[in-house]
Amino acid sequence: MHDHLTLLRPDDWHLHLRDGEALRAVLPHTARQFARAVVMPNLKPPVTTTALAAEYRQRILAARPAGSDFEPLMTLYLTDRTSPEEIDRACDSGFVIGCKLYPAGATTHSDAGVTDISRIDAVLARMAERNLPLQIHGEVTADEVDVFDREREFIERTLRPLAARHAGLRVIFEHITTAAAVEFVQSAREGIAATITPQHLLYNRNEMFRGGIRPHFYCLPVLKTEPDRQALLEAATSLAQDEEPALDVQQVLDDVARILKRVTARMPDDADDLTRLAILTQVFYKDLGFGVNANDYYAPENSYLHEVLRTRRGIPISLAVICVSLSVINVLGSVESIRSMTLFTVIKFAVLILLPLGGFILLGSEVIPSFDSPIPPSGDLGAAALLLIYAFVGFEGAVVPAGEAKRPERDMPLGLLLGLAVVAVLYMLIQLVSQAAVPDLANSKTPLLDVSASLFGSTGAILLMVGVAASVLANLVSSMFSATRVTYALSLEKSLPRWFGEVHSRYLTPANSVVFFGVAAFLLAAFGSFTVLAAMTVLSRLFLYGMSCAAIPRLRPQFRGEGRFILRGGYSIPILGIAACVWLMLQVSERSIWMTAIFVGIGSLLFWIGKKQA
Repeated sequence: MHDHLTLLRPDDWHLHLRDGEALRAVLPHTARQFARAVVMPNLKPPVTTTALAAEYRQRILAARPAGSDFEPLMTLYLTDRTSPEEIDRACDSGFVIGCKLYPAGATTHSDAGVTDISRIDAVLARMAERNLPLQIHGEVTADEVDVFDREREFIERTLRPLAARHAGLRVIFEHITTAAAVEFVQSAREGIAATITPQHLLYNRNEMFRGGIRPHFYCLPVLKTEPDRQALLEAATSLAQDEEPALDVQQVLDDVARILKRVTARMPDDADDLTRLAILTQVFYKDLGFGVNANDYYAPENSYLHEVLRTRRGIPISLAVICVSLSVINVLGSVESIRSMTLFTVIKFAVLILLPLGGFILLGSEVIPSFDSPIPPSGDLGAAALLLIYAFVGFEGAVVPAGEAKRPERDMPLGLLLGLAVVAVLYMLIQLVSQAAVPDLANSKTPLLDVSASLFGSTGAILLMVGVAASVLANLVSSMFSATRVTYALSLEKSLPRWFGEVHSRYLTPANSVVFFGVAAFLLAAFGSFTVLAAMTVLSRLFLYGMSCAAIPRLRPQFRGEGRFILRGGYSIPILGIAACVWLMLQVSERSIWMTAIFVGIGSLLFWIGKKQA
């Protein structure tokens, strides 16, 4: 964890300093954090010429705190009377870096703005010739256009024809707010870009009316719908895909959603600005441990959202503590491991049973499904099958401690079958209640959390998080317990290196195997996304299932001779099993397949070493 915060000096690409007292009050704060800033020209009167820009620049420099090297980057305010010659003077000045187009009446101090884009066509042509960027406040001002549709209409009426007419003009679509703007920029020709503001990434228009009129959430362009916000967030996130085409954008969006929920939960509705700032600082820089490249603020890890998320040092530290704790529990012995699993399992089941029980009490007959939905596409069936396999992964570990049980012949099969039956019924009941409580469940990124909140309010959401934490911990303890015993047994059979079979001199547990899996768990959790890890888990299971099916022709005669249980149907069952495994393997991404293959290769190498040592 950090005990200090280092603020970098990036550039501010869209800054309103105003003038006079406002300038002198704002600039010191800006200069403290930013090295440069693109200064907007909508003063009153506006900065319409290079000479006025030079004078304004001198007032900005004079307002800098002592010792500051802050550099203002100036822009001109376009009007119907702006001339091509003024564009030449701006380009020759060395300090004007763009021209701002305000449609007349669109926003603050825009009365002197352009009334008709055709009136500055020669100016735009000269800007394209001199490679001077055009910065646009993109909204129409026609009275018949709804305020929430002004940006969308501007794209079709003005921006799209402008971009086609001036093919060499660099255009910056400032502070975009809609999915339509995102689509336009992404599909536009080279030389067209956009900026996005934090408020449009964080909020939708509901915030302006939540509990009454909330004027602090009003800012032009106004906030738009939630689908618009999601489009902006995805666009901001996907910028890095130009450099990393394989980037899992959905995973990044999920990370952002979880962080936003965490921040929102801690933010009181009546908190003042200083309190909100203190909470944000606590969450981002102390709890989450965000870090950045302090030596180069143009580095990708400071610019791309997924790189920023990866710099959270608090998460690796937390993972290390969890992995060490789990390793210690498993080194101490099976009794301690089983006691931990039992405790966490009881907590988990108590919470999970609460969901269907509360749902049936509160919703009544609404829980009964209609069964009138169409059959889903085969691709969806494949994805559902993968999730189903993942949901039941780990139950085979129940038989691992059979050698340490008193009556394994009776208890192990009974425990395994009973556990599977109870969990399957519980899963189905939870699914019925969830779909009744949240009809749009498929579009939820946190379905069970939404279900709990819908049924029991904020208390239900908290209880569910307790259950999730208990479930994860129980799964982690169980997985490490079973995996270490399996590797221990394989080592004794000379299928793994002897190192895995060495036991602790005091606790008589496979300590080396525990350490190996503790380190492996930390590395996988710290550097792999949940989606990829889940896919790898299922793929590895499918590989083992397929190998088991392939081994049946050889093992079947042996089992028959020993009088063991033999499935009827000859070799049709293993053939169908192999076909099902192959089909399911093809439902995941190529990246997951390759990563699984690497780990299978590592296992094969360890197997080869074990056989060589034998």
